[in-house]
Amino acid sequence: MFFINKKNEDMKRHLQSIIAIAQNIIDKSEMSGDFLHPIYRYINAIGSSVLQRLLMQLFTGQEVDHVDVLFYDLCHYIKNENYISDYETIENNEKISISLKDNLVIPVAWNMSRFETTITGIGTDCGNQFEFQKLNHMSKLFLPIGVTIVHNGNHSILSGIIKREGIIHPTEMVNLASLYEKIKFDGMYYRDVDSNQVIQEVKNFELGAIYEIGRLLRKNDIKFLEERDY
Repeated sequence: MFFINKKNEDMKRHLQSIIAIAQNIIDKSEMSGDFLHPIYRYINAIGSSVLQRLLMQLFTGQEVDHVDVLFYDLCHYIKNENYISDYETIENNEKISISLKDNLVIPVAWNMSRFETTITGIGTDCGNQFEFQKLNHMSKLFLPIGVTIVHNGNHSILSGIIKREGIIHPTEMVNLASLYEKIKFDGMYYRDVDSNQVIQEVKNFELGAIYEIGRLLRKNDIKFLEERDY
């Protein structure tokens, strides 16, 4: 029990540090025009470790986490009807462009053979520039945090990310804004804001931390660059 409590306290301190930095970035930012707010670069830096962890699972022959783990960790799949995020299919998704170079996109590649095929066959270095495929590339864009989770076309999109080229158009949108009055992340668990009861544990700490950064974005009326197109 002591070990669990100590770990929980450590994770709370880690979260506090991340949130403090996020607040400082927001306070010090002077934005103009259509530039991507620096806070999203910070989110990218935090979330990239999740992608790297998934890749190392693949590269070292481990079982790769299912994409549902990421959805749970981003507070999207919760088995309680009291905690439902706003969710919709994006009908005209060509209007929303997500850069595989500049935005945080996390695919879940699980097949080494497919990875080897796409990394050697897709990209300008292979004479085959990455192109978005509407019937194959499917993903969910999470607002206000600007994180895109891929759930189809993972291996080809991963090639675009690694080679830092191409764009995708998300097929679905999840808006977390309505959850911030109901759910908070404490470093290890999502908890009910009013009762403090545990809702579920988070496997990827970084995604829970990014969820909490979204609370600051909402408070400071900071929106993802393409959000105005919805």
